[in-house]
Amino acid sequence: MSISTLRSCALACLLLSGGALAAGAPSVAHFHNDIHIESGQTSGELSCVACSVYVHGQVTGDVAVVFGRLVLGPSASVAGDVAVVAGDLAAGEGSSIGGDVAVVGGRFHRPPDMHVGGDVAVMQGRGWFILIVVAPFVGLVLAAVLIVWIVQLVRRQSRRPGPSYNPRP
Repeated sequence: MSISTLRSCALACLLLSGGALAAGAPSVAHFHNDIHIESGQTSGELSCVACSVYVHGQVTGDVAVVFGRLVLGPSASVAGDVAVVAGDLAAGEGSSIGGDVAVVGGRFHRPPDMHVGGDVAVMQGRGWFILIVVAPFVGLVLAAVLIVWIVQLVRRQSRRPGPSYNPRP
């Protein structure tokens, strides 16, 4: 995994940790309710979980989408970074992203005339998302099983009677 990919994944984590909900920021955050930025409209940062974002205007901040889709219409622009986790990013002709792009567990449909100002990291396919989300839980389960096994082993050894001294008369 390259440094650029790690940096993009770290960016995605930062975006999803609530940075878009900072006080005073003109942002939109939705859960299970699509976000539409129409042509001529301008928005701040956008966060969307279990929904999709449709941008036909301008976004002055970052965009984070989890379990959804980001669609950039023709001539749409995002000034900041874009992170899409377990979803696709579809860009229209002449659209632009000023910062980095990270797509994990989805696809990036990029027209040839689209401008991206930063790095692009795409980990296509749902397998990456499953690996990133499920692998830590598997590790925790294995650690718990190991701890239970060690505790049971110690209990069995402490219950075993020691050798007794029986002198013969």
